[in-house]
Amino acid sequence: MRTSLRASPVFAAVGCVAATVFVVTGCTEYQQVPVFSPIYLSYAELRTPVMAVDPVDIGTTGKIYVKDGYIYINELYEGIHVIDNTDPSSPEKIAFIPIPGNVDMAIVGTTLYADSHVDLVAVDIADPLNAVEVARIEDAFPYMTPSPWMADNFVANSRVETPDERIGVVVGWEQTGTERVRRDHFFGIGLESGGDIATPTGTNRTGATGTGGSMARFTIVEPFLYALHDSYIQLVRIDDPVNPSLWSTVDVGWGIETIFPYGNYLFIGSTTGMFIYDNTDPENPTKLSAFAHVTACDPVVAHGDYAYVTLRAGNLCGGGANQLDILDITDLTNPLLVESYGMQGPFGLGIDGATLFVCDGRAGLKVYDVTDPMNIDLLAFETANETYDVILIPPLAIVVGPDGLHQYDYTDVATTGELVLLSHLDVVNPLPAASPMR
Repeated sequence: MRTSLRASPVFAAVGCVAATVFVVTGCTEYQQVPVFSPIYLSYAELRTPVMAVDPVDIGTTGKIYVKDGYIYINELYEGIHVIDNTDPSSPEKIAFIPIPGNVDMAIVGTTLYADSHVDLVAVDIADPLNAVEVARIEDAFPYMTPSPWMADNFVANSRVETPDERIGVVVGWEQTGTERVRRDHFFGIGLESGGDIATPTGTNRTGATGTGGSMARFTIVEPFLYALHDSYIQLVRIDDPVNPSLWSTVDVGWGIETIFPYGNYLFIGSTTGMFIYDNTDPENPTKLSAFAHVTACDPVVAHGDYAYVTLRAGNLCGGGANQLDILDITDLTNPLLVESYGMQGPFGLGIDGATLFVCDGRAGLKVYDVTDPMNIDLLAFETANETYDVILIPPLAIVVGPDGLHQYDYTDVATTGELVLLSHLDVVNPLPAASPMR
């Protein structure tokens, strides 16, 4: 994706020595650099009413959600696949819900809430085969632009044009020409961008809502949908499914990434630490504490007296930590680190009692007995597939990764050390292992 930058050198003997990639005029050095322009989706196209279509191949997997015997799989930036999982050994794709710019989702009752670039859409899924949009909040979220690095031929120090929000949302980048740039300006033109750069990007135990993975940025605590942005929680009132409304925002801190509700508390993972909020009053989540760590991507789950946090280094996360942290949360106002365990590049995780699942990226799926947090025991290790996130619906482990969806029966994993593979749904366009979209 990153190709080397080449230019034809032109030399002028005027008393200045230039590097071979620069054009020299007098004592000033120049270089021809690529110019990248936004590719737009108009607001009219974005706001075409959502409705289900026939099932399609799964291309690029994102986040997953489980509700009422169905698995909902995000196709990054494209929409949501609906999988009938009545028989986990033979899941069936039954529909696709096209939603431009979609990354996150949450469900309560028969209403699915999903982001669509800057908008929030509500979709009636009472009959998933005929899912249809019932409400939309326009401009519910800040204007975001995808990273120019996603362009196939993007190179460092290219000039990136500033998007014009009046035209539409940015869905990609294309090279539209080259530009002659002075060397003394060269290193400042890399990412000239208006708006934020988007990075692709909860579990509730009541019967009304479904179950999301640990990488979720959406969760529901009735009567509110909590939707994370980079530094705050957007509360959306959803007690009337056909008339959702923006309610309030709660400032948390820069770099928040994931949200996991447990009891009357919210565990929020960020690039710099974990935050715990009391949401006894769902309208007013209140900060109880924070636990800081080195800069790294950070999903979190909790059970009993402990919280489990994975730290992952990478292009979008920074830092160099790849590990599992176990925190004592007996005192929610003062979480304490119990122990850290090295990992390869962990993403999501799930907990069922003393059984912890960790999606360790390219290393695969790891299952631990965490009865003794100071000395956890590896029960099973599946290395065949890269893993991204897991949802546990005992005794079912639903695991998603770049190459598709795997389902395991983990009934006897504690005694036999075995996960029984029940099924696999393949994808047609798996992401490279090191893709920045992860």
